[in-house]
Amino acid sequence: MNIDENKNGTIDDEIYNCAMKEIQNPPHILLVHFHSYDDFGHKYGPGSKEALNQLGVLDFYIKNIMKKYKGDVIITSDHGMHDVEGNGEHGYFLSSDLYIPIIEINQAEEAGAL
Repeated sequence: MNIDENKNGTIDDEIYNCAMKEIQNPPHILLVHFHSYDDFGHKYGPGSKEALNQLGVLDFYIKNIMKKYKGDVIITSDHGMHDVEGNGEHGYFLSSDLYIPIIEINQAEEAGAL
């Protein structure tokens, strides 16, 4: 569990720093759960400028983690979300709430393909 040590409104930078520290002695399995996109989606809406900007931050974190961690990577979410009057909600029987992307990356295969 992480707390917002630098009080910037998200714990994802602390989570990122912990993940980068763990990679120094690579574990067999590394689970990293960023939460800010869900928070921003609820507050501003999943397609809002704020949420999409935060998604860019998470993309940066994931790219940096993948540069250091050479194992296989699975990127997914725990649920989708829909817009409701400038906010976001989930938990309904809607395709947007039920959509869960799964991206699998075999870095060993990717390295061999280069």
